[in-house]
Amino acid sequence: MSLSKPNFELRSVRLREQHVKVKDGISIDSIVPSSDATPLVQGSHAKGNLSVGSFHNKSEDRKMWRYSFELLLATRLVGLEDLESGAIDSENYEGLLVITALVEVVYESEQHIDFKDMKAIDFDLDPIRDAWPFWRDLAQNSCLRVGFYPPIQIPVFPPAELKID
Repeated sequence: MSLSKPNFELRSVRLREQHVKVKDGISIDSIVPSSDATPLVQGSHAKGNLSVGSFHNKSEDRKMWRYSFELLLATRLVGLEDLESGAIDSENYEGLLVITALVEVVYESEQHIDFKDMKAIDFDLDPIRDAWPFWRDLAQNSCLRVGFYPPIQIPVFPPAELKID
């Protein structure tokens, strides 16, 4: 007996925290790209946690399940010299400019799903994809607010290697 795939509805993408940090001891002007500047390399990272809870939908008098994925999304700029020298592999390497956001992506369904044996992607849920447009806007606007222009180029779609379990 096989169960049909549950129907999930994306309910919200919420920003919980945001941090923008310029490396101590340097000015934002010293890392703004120019034609004679050292190239900068960026990376994107994601970590995620899932929480599941139930609630009663009073308007339709039924029990619903809420699936909340908490994502930590981050990108950083590093100097080419640091990249080539291996300095970025150090545990305490800061990066020249680091932008992080704690984002909550919330889905609802009438069915309870135990994610212990399955992954979100097995149900066509992709919280990174659903949060990405908000993350992209946040990262680029954060650059402009701290005076980093042109802003970091975040791809329109999340890189394929960005996955959460």
